[in-house]
Amino acid sequence: MRKKVRILLLQLCFVLLCTQLYAKEPPPPNFDPGAPQPGLPIDGGLIYLVLSAVGFGIYAVRKKN
Repeated sequence: MRKKVRILLLQLCFVLLCTQLYAKEPPPPNFDPGAPQPGLPIDGGLIYLVLSAVGFGIYAVRKKN
């Protein structure tokens, strides 16, 4: 019973003592149409992510059987 009480108190401390995180403010809008836009495009790296997910799925199914 004492172990459950300790775990409950520890969880309560984590919930109550968490600090709030603040994100960085977005940059002001750029009205110059020739200027590059902020952010990263989703391009060729996405295909590698999909292929690795498919490969891992095949590996997991074969290992299960």
